[in-house]
Amino acid sequence: MVSDETWLLLTDEQELVFPKGFIRHLSVICVGTARGILHAKTEGTKFNEFILPTINVEDLIQEDASFELKEEE
Repeated sequence: MVSDETWLLLTDEQELVFPKGFIRHLSVICVGTARGILHAKTEGTKFNEFILPTINVEDLIQEDASFELKEEE
């Protein structure tokens, strides 16, 4: 669970910013999980013989991710 204090560090009144290290960490988990699911779901087929290469997400994610916050109408 993300504490209230952490949310205050990540937001100002108009923007939510996730540090690039956090985004990279989530991306590594996502890519690894997807590779595992593909391997499990193709078991017993010709597709299971293909090697799924790893992806260096550090090259893909170079900066923090920011999202504009909109007020509810």
